[in-house]
Parts: sequence; C-alpha cells; structure tokens
Amino acid sequence: MDERVRAVLAGQMPVEKLPESPPRVVRIYVSCTPTDMIQERNALMQQVYPKLREYCKEKHGIELQMVDLRWGVLPGIRDDHNQAELFLQELERCQRVSAGPSFVALIGQRYGDRPLPATIPEHEYEVLRNSLRRNRSRETRDAGMLDHWYFKDTNAIPPVYVLQPISSVISDFNEMNDPEVRKAAQEQWLHTENSLRKLLQKGAELCHKEGSMDGYSKHKYFMGEFENELRHGIENAPRPRDTAFVFMREIEDLKNYVTHKNTPKFMDIRWNWKEEKLEIDSDSQRFLYDLKNGKVPAWMGKQNIDKFSILWRFEKVVHPDLHKAYINDFCDKFHDTVIRLVDKAAFSYTPIPAPPIFDTVLPHWLITQRKCRDFFGREEIMDRIYAYVTGHSKQPLVLHGQSGCGKTCVFAKAQEEVPQWVPDCTTIVRYLGINAESADIRQVIYGVCHQLALLEGEDEHHIPTDYKALLKYFFDLLEHYPEDRHLVLFFDSLETLNPEHNAHYLVWLPEKLNPNVKIVLSTLPEKHDILDRLRTEVIKNPNYFIEVPPLSVDNCVLLMEYYLQRVGRQISDDQLRVVRRAFECCSLPLFVRLTVEEVTRWRSYTKPALKMIVNTIQQAIGVIFDQLEAIHGKTLVSHSLTYLTASATGLSDGEMEDLLSLDDMILDEIYRTWHPQVRRIPPLVWVRLRADLEPFLFQREVDGVVVSFWNHREFVEAAKQRYLADEEMCKRIYSEMANYFSCSWHGRPKPFNFSPAVAKSMGLSSTASSADRLVLSQPLTFVGSDGTTRYNKRKYDQMPRTLYLSGRLNELNKMAFFNYLWLYNKSKALSIQHIIATFALNPGTESNLVKGALQACQPVILKNMNNMAAELTGRLLTYYASHPNIRHLIQQCDVEGLQHSALVPAFPYHQVPGGPLQHTLESPTPLQFFQLLGSDSRYLLAKERSSQNILVFDLATGEWKYDIQASAGDMHLTPDGSMIVLLDHVTEMSVKIHRSDTGKYVGQLIPLNHTTGETSEKYKLGRMSLSNEFLCIIATFEKSYLCIASVNECKFIEVVNLNGKASVCTITPDSRFVFTNSAETLMSYDLFTLEHVCSLPLEHRPNHVVFTREGHRGFVSNLEENVITVLHAKEGYVDLTYKISLTELLKGDQISDLVVSHNEKYLLVRGNSNLVIYGVKNEKVLSCFGRPSDTPVQFKLPQRSLTDLNFTQAKFSQDDQYVLATIFRNIYIIDVLSGNLVTKLQSPMGIITSLLLPDKRKQIVTHIENSDVIHVWNLDDAIKHVDTLDRLTGRIQEVLVTKDNTVSFVRCHNSDEVGVIDMSTGQLCDLLTHESPLTGLSITTDGRYAFVSVQPKRPGITNKIWHMEERKIIHEFGEVGGYSVPLHNVSTIISVCQKEIDFKAPYYISLFKFEEDRVVEVQCDLTLNFVLSKPFVTKEDRYLIVLTADEYNEYKAEYNSPAICAFSLENDFAVASYSPADLRSCVNVKRMLDVRPHESNPYAVIVLYSCAAEEDEYSGVSSGYTSGIGFLILDVCSGAVIHVCDTFFPPDVDLSRILINQDVTLCMDAQSHIYDITTGFWKCQLVPTGTCPQRFALNGKAVIYYEDQEVYVIRVEDGKEIARCDVHMPITCVEVCHDQRTIVVGCSDGAVSAYVLIDERYDNAKEIVKTIPSRQLPLSTDIDGRTSRSWDKVESSAPQTPIRLPSALSLGQSEKEMLRKIKPVDRIRPQSDTLIYLNARSKTCSVM
Repeated sequence: MDERVRAVLAGQMPVEKLPESPPRVVRIYVSCTPTDMIQERNALMQQVYPKLREYCKEKHGIELQMVDLRWGVLPGIRDDHNQAELFLQELERCQRVSAGPSFVALIGQRYGDRPLPATIPEHEYEVLRNSLRRNRSRETRDAGMLDHWYFKDTNAIPPVYVLQPISSVISDFNEMNDPEVRKAAQEQWLHTENSLRKLLQKGAELCHKEGSMDGYSKHKYFMGEFENELRHGIENAPRPRDTAFVFMREIEDLKNYVTHKNTPKFMDIRWNWKEEKLEIDSDSQRFLYDLKNGKVPAWMGKQNIDKFSILWRFEKVVHPDLHKAYINDFCDKFHDTVIRLVDKAAFSYTPIPAPPIFDTVLPHWLITQRKCRDFFGREEIMDRIYAYVTGHSKQPLVLHGQSGCGKTCVFAKAQEEVPQWVPDCTTIVRYLGINAESADIRQVIYGVCHQLALLEGEDEHHIPTDYKALLKYFFDLLEHYPEDRHLVLFFDSLETLNPEHNAHYLVWLPEKLNPNVKIVLSTLPEKHDILDRLRTEVIKNPNYFIEVPPLSVDNCVLLMEYYLQRVGRQISDDQLRVVRRAFECCSLPLFVRLTVEEVTRWRSYTKPALKMIVNTIQQAIGVIFDQLEAIHGKTLVSHSLTYLTASATGLSDGEMEDLLSLDDMILDEIYRTWHPQVRRIPPLVWVRLRADLEPFLFQREVDGVVVSFWNHREFVEAAKQRYLADEEMCKRIYSEMANYFSCSWHGRPKPFNFSPAVAKSMGLSSTASSADRLVLSQPLTFVGSDGTTRYNKRKYDQMPRTLYLSGRLNELNKMAFFNYLWLYNKSKALSIQHIIATFALNPGTESNLVKGALQACQPVILKNMNNMAAELTGRLLTYYASHPNIRHLIQQCDVEGLQHSALVPAFPYHQVPGGPLQHTLESPTPLQFFQLLGSDSRYLLAKERSSQNILVFDLATGEWKYDIQASAGDMHLTPDGSMIVLLDHVTEMSVKIHRSDTGKYVGQLIPLNHTTGETSEKYKLGRMSLSNEFLCIIATFEKSYLCIASVNECKFIEVVNLNGKASVCTITPDSRFVFTNSAETLMSYDLFTLEHVCSLPLEHRPNHVVFTREGHRGFVSNLEENVITVLHAKEGYVDLTYKISLTELLKGDQISDLVVSHNEKYLLVRGNSNLVIYGVKNEKVLSCFGRPSDTPVQFKLPQRSLTDLNFTQAKFSQDDQYVLATIFRNIYIIDVLSGNLVTKLQSPMGIITSLLLPDKRKQIVTHIENSDVIHVWNLDDAIKHVDTLDRLTGRIQEVLVTKDNTVSFVRCHNSDEVGVIDMSTGQLCDLLTHESPLTGLSITTDGRYAFVSVQPKRPGITNKIWHMEERKIIHEFGEVGGYSVPLHNVSTIISVCQKEIDFKAPYYISLFKFEEDRVVEVQCDLTLNFVLSKPFVTKEDRYLIVLTADEYNEYKAEYNSPAICAFSLENDFAVASYSPADLRSCVNVKRMLDVRPHESNPYAVIVLYSCAAEEDEYSGVSSGYTSGIGFLILDVCSGAVIHVCDTFFPPDVDLSRILINQDVTLCMDAQSHIYDITTGFWKCQLVPTGTCPQRFALNGKAVIYYEDQEVYVIRVEDGKEIARCDVHMPITCVEVCHDQRTIVVGCSDGAVSAYVLIDERYDNAKEIVKTIPSRQLPLSTDIDGRTSRSWDKVESSAPQTPIRLPSALSLGQSEKEMLRKIKPVDRIRPQSDTLIYLNARSKTCSVM
C-alpha cells in the first residue's frame, strides 16, 4: 500500500498536507468581447459544448463546464462596477480547479470596453491625483471629479479608493418607472465615465513621465477588459500551451462598412468630432494588433492558435447559413482542440494507487482540513479532549451543544491534534450525514471495519454483511485492538443518522472500551433523544459529556478580527460598537461568521446602525436571503437555493446550470424582452449568484462530481423553511430535478411559452414553442469509445430521491426499485448497502420485499455481482402472480439479466423475503423462562433454569443488551418489572428476589420455615402469584399453606393453613385480594388486612382462576368438566356465581387455561385440541377454533418418540382483534369474532412452549422447547406472509424428472423418503415414507407410477410400486432390491433383481404394466448371473440393455468376459448377446467396460472398452494413444459396429465421469477434454476448473459444472463461462431434464432448486421465458400467498397409506435456523412406518 494512502487511512498525515481529491472537472473560461462572436458562440453552445460534455463524462468520468459569461446577456451598465472583478475571479477559479484546459479566447476585430478600475490602491491614487493637480491644463481641469467618485476605504488593509455606485451620485440611474429619465441618467454616466477615464489616463501618463509609475501600472488605465482577461488567462498561466488556446477571426472587408449600424458590434468605432464622422478607433486597433500579432503568440506559441478569414454577409455580418462552412470548420477545430488538451491532461495525471475505501475516507479528512481553518480558542475544551485521549478512560466521550456553537470545528481540531498527543495513533474520522452513505450506520460501520482491516492486514472480504454479524465483528476489532497501539474514532453529528438499523438506539456504540481505544462523538442536544439516550443507556458517567457553550462577547470580537484579518479587512471603532451589541444578543461562532460576512462589505465611510445587525442565526441568514433576492431577483434565488437544498448533498455548476435551463419560470424572467438562439440559462446568471453565495458554500466531491453545498446545517434549515415550506413549490422543484436526473429532457425539446412581447418581436402568431435545453444525458452507465464503463453515481443517488419527493412513485418504481439494470449498476458502482439504504425512501410492500431480497442475497452478490438477476428472481418469484411491480422486475431479470448469467430460476428459492420473522435471538444454552420488561415491553428477560445469569434482549433491535446476575431457579417478574422473583427448582426451599435494573439481591423467602409440616413429609411449592406489593405462594405437605409475603420488604407477613390441598393461587389485578382453594372450596383473603373474606364451595377442584382488571368478575375452570364458573365479587366477597357449559364445544377435551382480553370483552378458553372465545358482556360463545386438520394428536419428532400435540399457548393480540395459539411448531392467528384462521406461522422443528406478546409492540415472541433460539415475529407481516418451499430431510442423492418436466421425484442419501416436487412451483406436493432407507427409485415417463426399492427389513415388501394419483402402494414384492428401468414412451417399468440375498443369486427380469389399480407382471424366462451396471432401455423402447457376465473371478476380483445382452421389448424378451469375441473381427476389443444409451438411435448403444494388447489391423479411427479406452457404436439389432474410435481415451480415464452429448457427436472426460466422436480426435479443453463436468446441456452446446454451492455453465463453442449461480448450500447432485434446458440441483440440506438455461447466442430469450410454467401465471392481486397442500389422507380402506404432516417439512420463514439447533433426544421408531396407526388416536411421521 502506498505510504501516502496508509497515512491518510491511519489519520497520521498532517491535515495541511492531505492530497487533494482527483480532478473531476474541466472548467474552461471563454473570453471574448460581448458582441463580435455571437454566431460562433451560439454554434458552440448548440453543437459543440453538449458533445464535449458527453465525451468528458464517458471517456474520463469528469465534468466539462464552459464558462462563457457574456453569452445570453444583453450588454448593459452595472451600478456596482464589480463585473470585471467577478469575471477575473471566475477565470482564476477555472485555472485553479480545471483538470485540463482552462482558458479559450475568441479574438475578432474588436478590442472591447475599457472600464474604470473599481478600486485603486491608496498610494497609487494619491500619486495620480497629485500629479493631475500639479499639471494644470485643459485636460486636467476636472481632476476634482475623481474625489467626487472615489472614496477612501481604510477598512481595507492596505487602504484603497473605491469607485462609488453610479446611483449614489446619479440618483436616476436605477429609475425603473420612467425609461426616458433612466436613459438620460445612463447617458450622463457614459459622459462621466469617459471623463474619469481620460483623467486617470492623463494622470498615469504624467506619473510615468515623472517616474512615479512604471509602464505596466500606467498601461492598466489604458488596457481593456478583454486584454486583461488574456493576460490572466495566458500570460499569467503556468502552462499556457497545455491550458489555453485561441481562435482568431478576420472579416476581411469589415473596414468597408465603417458606417454600417452593425459594425460597432465587430470593431471599435468612435465619433470624430472634428470631422463629424464615424471612424475606426485607432487606439483600440493598435492595442488589438499588438495582442494578436505580438503578445498572444509570444505568451503561448502559435500551435494553439487557429485563424479564420471570412467576408461580410448582409445585415447579420456573420450569417449562420451563409457562413455555415466556416462555422462548421470553427466548431470542428474547437471540438478537436478541447479533446486533445483534455486527453493530454487526463493521460498525464497519475492517481495515487489506492483501495476503494480511500475514496470514502479522504473526503472526511478534507472536511477536517477546512474546519481547522475556522478553529479559534476553546482551550479548556481542547484540554479535556486531550485528557480523555491520553488517559485510561473506558467509555466514549460526547461533545454536545446547540447548532452553531462550533462543535465540528472543535471536533476537527481534536482530530488534527491527535497525532501530536499520541504518536503513531490510528485516527478514524466520519462526518455523519454528509452523504447517503455516511447517514446509514450500517455503511458507516462497514466502512470503518474495512478501513481497520486494511490497516491491520486483515482480509476485508471476511467482513460480514449481515448487520448483527457486522456489529459483532466491529466490537471484536475494537476489543482485540493491539494493546501496544492506540486507536481513536471520531463520529460527528449523530443526529444526522437515518433511523434504519435502529441507529438512534445506539446499539452500534460500544459501552465499554479498552484503555487504548477511544471514541469521540458529537450531537445536538434535542434531536431524536440521542443525547438523553447516551446519558441514560450508554454513558451514565456525566464526566464523559462536554458541552460546547457560546463564546463570550470579547472572544466573539477576537474571532471576528481573526476572520477579518484573513481577508484583509478591519472595521472602525464606531462599527465595532454596533457589532458588540449584536454579540451580546447572540455569541455563537456561526453568528460571528455570518456577522463577518456582513461587516466585510462595510467601508470605513459606512455609517452602520444597530438595525443592520440582527440577533439570531436564523435572522442573519434571512437577511442574507433578502439581500440575494434584492440583487438577483426572487425567482432566480428562490429556485436556485431550493434546487441546492433539495439535492441534499449539493450540485455541481454544470448540474445547476442544467436545472436552471429546464426551469421556465426563471428563463421567462430573464428573457422577458428578447430571446437567444439557444434556450439556456446564461452562465453569468448563476456565476454572479454563486459568487455572492461563496462564503456560505463549500466544495466537496460526491459520487465522482465536485459539488457545492451549504457549509452549515443552519442554512439547510433556513432554506427549507423559506423555500421548501410550500408543498406545491416543493413538488415542482423535486419534479424538475427528477426530470433532469432521469434524462427526461436530454435530446428532446421542452415546451415553453414566449412572452407576448418576444412573440410579437419575432413575428410569431402563437406564444407556444419548444426548445432543446442541451442538458447532459443521464444514462445508468457512460460507455467510452474504448469500452470503458463509468457509472453514473449521481443518478443513482439523486433520481430515486427526487422522484419520491415529487410524489412520482410509479416512475420511482419503474426506474429504480423495480429496474434490474438500475439495481445491478448501482450495486456494482457503489455497493448493495447503498441500494438497500435507498429503499428507505418508499417503504411500500413491494419495495420492502425487494429490499428484503437484496439483504438476504447480499453475501452471494458480494462474491459475484452477476448472480443478482438469479438471486432476485429466485427470492421474489413467489410474488410473481400477486405483485405487479415485482412481476415487472422479474421479467427484466429473465431477459436483461442473461447478459450476466444464463441461468434463470424456474421456481422460487427457499429463502423468500417478506416473512414475519423479525429477529432471531440466540443464547449460549437452552432457555426455559421468559418475561417482558419495560413500560413498552421492549426488553425480554430470558433464563435457563439452573443458571444464575439472565439475558436481556432488546426487542426493538433484536440485540442482546446485557446480562443480569441473579440466582438459579424459575424466573418470575412483578407486573411493574421492578423485581425478579426466582423459585429454587432444586430443593424448592426458597424464593429469591432481585432488582431487575441492577440484579441486586434483595433477599430470600423460605416457606418451609413458616409452615408446620413435618420435615419428613413430602414438601412441594405450588402456584405462585405476584403483584407489585405482594407475593403469594402455595406450600404443600399433606395439606397446603398459603404464604403471603411483602415483595419490597422480602418477608412473609402471613401463612394460612388451608386444611386441604390447593391448586390455584391468584392475586386480583388490583392487588387487594388473593384467591386460593382448599380442595373443592374456593377462598379469598384480603392482602392488606390479612383477613379471610369468603369461602365458596365448588363441585370440583379448580385448576385456573382469572379476573378482570377491577377484580369484580372472575372465571374458574377445573379438569373434571368443561364448565366455567363465573364469579361476581365485591371487595373480595363472591356474591353471585353461575356456570357456562362448554361440554358440547369441548367434547373429549379438557380446559388447560383461561385468558381475559385486554379490553375485557372476551374470555379465551384453551383446551388441548380446541379454543373457545366467549363474550363476557353478551355472555355467549363468539367463536371456536379446533385442532387443524393437518395436525395429528400424536407426532414423532426427529429423533424422538411419539409426542402429544396439543395447544400449548393461546393469547389475545395487543388490540384484541386476534387470538394467537401455538400447537406443535405452528403459530395460528385466528380472528376473534369469526374464529377463522387468518394465517399460520411456522418455526423450526419442535414444540413451541412459550408465547409472549408485548403490550405496545406489534411483535410475537416464541420459544421452542429445549432450544437456544428465541424467535421474534412481526404481527403485521405475519398476517400477510407467504409460505416457502419445503426441504427434504437429508442430502439429495438423486432427482428423476418426468418426460414433460412437470414433476420430479427426489430421494435423499440413506433416507426412507421420496419427495415429489411440482416443477412449476417447486412445492413439495407429496412425500412417500417407508420402513427403511431406499436403495433404488424409478418412475414411469408420465410420473403416474413410482418403483421403490428399500433396504430389506421384512419379507415380501422390499420393492414397492406406488400409484401416485391414488396415493397408495399397489404392489409389493421381493426380499432383495435391484434395478428398475422405466420405458420412455409408455407407463411401464422393468425390474432386474435377485430373489435372494446372495452375491451369486441370479437376476430375474420382470416387466410391470399398469392398468388402473391393477399391476400386470410379465416375467422373462431368462435369468442373468450378474448385472455389472444399471440396465437401460434404448430410444423408442426397442431393447432392454444389460451389461452382464457369466462368472466372477474371485482371485482377480473381476468379472469374466463382460457381455451385452439386448432384450427385445417388441419380441417377448428375445435376447441378443455381444461379447468381446463377437466384435474382435472388426474392433480391437479386449474387455467391455461400460455401455451407454444412444440418445438418437433406437437400435444402437455406445460401448466403452479396453483395447487388446496385440496390434492388429482394425477399421476405424484413433486418437493417437498406443493403448487406452476405445469407443464404438453397436447396432444391437444387427450386431453391426457402426462407428469405432480405437484408443479414444487415455487408459487412466475415469469412465464414470465420461459425458456424451445427446446427438453423440461429442464426449468429455473428467478433465474437461472434449473429443469429437465423428473424427475420433481431441477437440479442445475447456478452461480447467478443478472440478469434473456433470452434464451436457442445450444438446451439447454447454456443459454444467458444480463446486461447493455454485453451479456454473461453460459454453462449448468458445469456452466462456456464461452462468454461475450460488444455490446457498453445498450441491450434491445435478440433473438436466429432457428438454436439455431445465437443470435441477439438489443440495446437502434437502433443498431442490431448478434453473432454465438460456444462451443468448443461440436462443430467443423472450420466447423461452414464456414457456416457463412459473411465468405463465396470470396477474391477480387477490392471490393468497399461503400455500395449501394435499397430503396423505387417512382412509380405513387403505391402511398402508403413509401419513405425513405438512408442517413437519416446511421451514417456513425461519431458514436462518437449522434443525441442528433443536436438542436431539432418543428416537424410538416402530417396526414399519408404512403401518400408520399405532392406536386409534396416533399418527406417525418420519421426519429425519
């Protein structure tokens, strides 16, 4: 790494030596006189400048700005005399910032105006004046005029004489109401100006003669404005030959037209008063001649000068049509010259070799550089920061203060000082909010990690993209930073962070640091409660907070003087007194800075009043805006500042000019009385305004463009309040910006209306017109002529934001969020994080789904951006039929994405966005107890029973917050969350109480010490109930005791002997009474008086008692009957009871729990298999919900025995609209009033035992028994979620696909299951289970029948035939599995298997035909001794081919003389046998090694053989190997050898890896060598990949490979990789379907994916995509995203039909967790899973 780069990244380079940003702009000043080059400049504006702008952008990625300040403005006289100075400032700016040429002069025959000097140095003026006074003459008699117009300004250092505004002397000069008066005043000024000029020139001549003035100083008073620009642009330029060029034009016959009215536009003409005629101004012509023929060539050489000669043409002199050839030639040479100089400059620039993160880091340090220049004072604060950085503090430091107090300057100065404070310290700086990237905390943290990784020599590719993992990585980096080195991180303006990723909750900020790591923060005190949160949650020590206060008045004065000295100014004592009074009202540094900008304009003779100074920052900014509007016009200022502010990050000069050129309100104001040839904003208009804005702007590079933006947020706020408060105006401005950045008007005329006056002057009958504004194009990418691609980052940032803010959401969706090329190019140009952050603009349903897809696929895309199309399609395809924008995006991915990857997902991936799973909270150990904490239930307490540690999770962020050290035991929490109560689960002797905020131990309660039971009796603690004041618990021996304790005092206050066993203990919600029981008697006690209130006999012992909030109504249930007893109580006394019978509704069930709704309108009764919702007020059952039909009573979990599946939890949602109930791993969301199922969620495999619903958060918290994972779901998303594809339970071993590609059958390694997948949707539509793992599988061509072989377990059932439509096994036979071979064209399967488990047992051949439910078996009389490989059937079902052998040589461990048997399927298994001996008459066959089908010949097979050792003459061709593997094509009908390739492969070739294409013209070996079968020679080798080719595809045009979890495709023709897709898990098998295009991929996790291969070189992509079933779904917004499947049905007539619970298979929305997270238990499996019913109420299902 370059040392300069390392120094910047480490923050160790002095800020004054920082490298500048790479040159990003070519800014060329166009110098000419105002009127003599109008046609040429119009042509340049119209024809050349747009081309040059496009060229610079495409070729070099830089912006071209042509600064022609005299174009588009009418000649006029300015009141303030500052135009010449402004022009020179702009010229110098071009020289300073331009990355190439900076000056061009267009020289005609006019020397130009010679304006008066606006200021004259004091000494020089007085020398001139004194000389005029000494030399009295007719020419000097008016010398007193000078003092009338030039006033001395002693505020300037050194003092100067200032030319006064015209209107200050000639009061009618600015008269707007009376044109005649104004004209007279202007003529008066022209006469005065001429007199003043002559006086100054005469004085200069006299001084020069006297020797008091040198020649150059004298020439200044004679020199014209044009010559002055030429001197600055050429003579004073450091390299004029590289930065300047000149065009000279001569109108040869111009002198013949001296008296013509248009001649003064092209030549200096004056009136000769003596001869009373017009004549050529000889002085001007002399000066011009000297320039053209002497000075200019001497300054720059002749190579950069082009000369043109033309003749006068009619009235226009230079006519655009009559001089067309000249103008074209002029434009061409101008164009070529600029390109030559730009290219020369670009190619000579050598950038610092730096990683991409350097471009992120450098702009932040450049801000530090700029801010340090404004730092003044603040010694005390700097001392505190020094003490913190050099000390041993372990927490972050916070600077805070009101806006404008100078925090950022202090912040910057501290950064500058750190290397002096701590040598070799690494300093990392981030000014948050300066652009979109720095406002996104995820990108900020990622960038910091990237920067640190580079500095520490770590691989930045290991930085995680998942936000939680990223934070952990960040914290680890800080925690493990080397102890012998120091690190300081600065984060400025926390309040500017976007709220995404819970940035304002500060979870990204470490609370504790190592002593050698420091973090310095700054924030405003009131924004987003960040400062309060820092104080209360992160940094509780007030010593780590430093307030930056306002300055004292004296310090304000010192700061003002410091600023004034920098610009060579001062103020008088009278002026200072006025300023001090203003500082007494506001002493913020920003106010001082704004005051300086005002007083800088004060002359020493200015008499300020207090009203000239305001008292607040916003008032000061308001005055600035008022002044700008008065000078430049309200329309121009308001629109310009609105564009600037609305951009959020700033605009370049070119962008601003383009936007103003599109704004017809501005142009109409400028062109009220005339109209130029090109309708664009005159550059002078923006330059003048920008010059006045200069003190309040700063330049920086954003997205590769140098932009200007406000230098303080107060200007942003003021501009928003003043100009963006009007909604209509705001939308209009954003819409214009959106039009610009979306390229709406590039190359297109934009309509407008002429003013009536202009239309009349132009002779137009209508005011309507249109004009091309010549704005820069805004493509997604700029592609240069050399093929270089440059990304238009400005468009990526500005277009979506402005479209959103202008309300054009449809266009936003079309152009950005659902535009594949936009997503792809922005991701490639910036990062996927940038795109994800952009989606915050429009968080709609569809855009959130795309955002979720991008977040999920981020790791894949980071590895290979070309995966984006497949990733988006695969993850969003579920929504193809229901979401129109996503449908449009997928259609683009399908076609436009082919340029990046030729694989198109055929059905959805298993990971689908939009799921309700919000967070996954992980614990080191399995958890059992959970409680919600906080007023908004934001925090979750989680505990493992035997642990003393309580984990605290933040449900808002999904992050672990901290641990509470308490005691072991079962965890409970008081209602207000103040106390944690822990019940000792080991001895059940004690109850311990801790404070929840600190974990502080309060005390313990031991019920055993307060009861009278014998210690020998069995002791047990029963139900416990808590209120904020009381704890009530049941202690049971032979009888029970009610123990009542004070929570705060942690002591028992009463123990009541209940004289019977108690089963309930409930404190009423008002904390006044407790209800318990003694056997069948319900009793209540007053907790304050401890008196027994009442006893109520019941028929049965209660198991649950619940009350409404006031405790006036209670509900009691029991286990003996399904009846609810309703209690009406007053002051704890039950005065009325009645019963609600639920016997019919809960028949065969029992009540497990009672829950009262939040609004107390409903009572929820939970049984084991039923839920009943009862209306409390109308006292009737409202709805019921029974056990779902797909949920059996019992179920066999993976590696477990049978488990009862009951409702484990049921609660009301926060708004009481839904009931949420859990059974097995499913969460059912049920409508309260109707009892209808709204949706179902699925967690990973297991039984949900805990369900929590935070009161004020739309969240669901669930936990699975024995799991170390907690799931947090979003309730709103849950209601509209979609199901995802199911996985099988093991590594995919084989995939078989029907001939029409509609269904695939999948089996896993060592598994008893066969999955049946719908190839159009990817859904697992069936699952066949068996009693033992499969050994073989085949299907008929139409998929109606499946032949399964399993490991022998019981006699007669090893081989099974399934009827798939009937979903039952229709035939079982055999003790040994074998081979099964389907026919190609009919539903028939051939079995080749043994009947005994014996190596030498013969193989029998049987043919199975199917007639409805009947199986017709046809056996072959011939048996085979051995079968060496899987048999196959030739094309068109002609022959069954078996490679067999008669004997096995045990000594050699090989089969003797393998031979081919061909059984005719058309002739009753008539067999033809071919051995090596049968073929040796024509082929050099030693041994048959393998036989393959010939895909295009029904009578032929392919034989691979080893060649004989003896060298005989054989027909055929050879590849050149002396020995090896031969290849022949055998006609099994005639026995003829059709084709032979002797010694075709090397002898060590792996035969199992040889691939043969469909038309048998090519074959390939494991090293990707391709052989031409027709010639017998080696053809080529595809690029070695280290992996073996798997399949040919596209009829041999492509080859499929896979490695780890990537499948990729190489085109055979050119060896180019045309696709590489990540399937997210290691691949275990790949199959190409019958269409040679569909590719099915099986993975190690049981997932199956499918892709369609489309090669644009051969295929019509659009037509092929139309044939994909998943793309044929009609668009319907009514589609329910949830899937329903028909699984195995229980029928008494089919006792062997396997039953499989669908919920046992789908991982739903929880792909983040694997099944391994579930704690395994011993698994007991019945003898045969094919026997479904173990008893009348149980079903079994093998899941793993």
